Amino acid sequence: MREEYFNWLYSLVCPKGYPGSSYFFLLKALHRKEFYSLVPNDDNRGEDGKALRYQFEYSEIPWFKGPCTMLEMLVALSDRLGQQFVDTQFDRPAHMWFWEMMENLGLKDFTDEQFVRSNGESIVDNILDTLLERTYDFHGNGGIFPLNCTDVDQRNVEIWYQMARYSLEKMNEINV
Repeated sequence: MREEYFNWLYSLVCPKGYPGSSYFFLLKALHRKEFYSLVPNDDNRGEDGKALRYQFEYSEIPWFKGPCTMLEMLVALSDRLGQQFVDTQFDRPAHMWFWEMMENLGLKDFTDEQFVRSNGESIVDNILDTLLERTYDFHGNGGIFPLNCTDVDQRNVEIWYQMARYSLEKMNEINV
């Protein structure tokens, strides 16, 4: 059943033909890593991730009671990000936002081939530790939502507000 759930999550971010390569190993690594929060209210992103379990067919299985995984959190967050852009010029499916976040984290290049060739497990784990431990830079580079301009240290900002600021910055790109 766990494998079916993982395959379902995989299908949400890798629908047929997208993104064009296999990311099985990367997504498995994301699914093995537990999401935790250091900033107040980031635990809500974990709850969003766990809520995906209730969209899945067999939600009453005991292992569903465990902590949120990074994959679950990021899948749920990509859906939330997509909702920010409904009926705008940036309106696109959630899976495309997921891959933008993967690119922002420096993970999009980890196709299965690259993952195996470059000791991906260790590299991905380090990138996720940087995200979780908030050791990325002031502007959020190394995190999910890097900003071009900010006067607030993104390491201290909850993910929801990082996403909101990222959305605003993206919307303003078109107006510049």
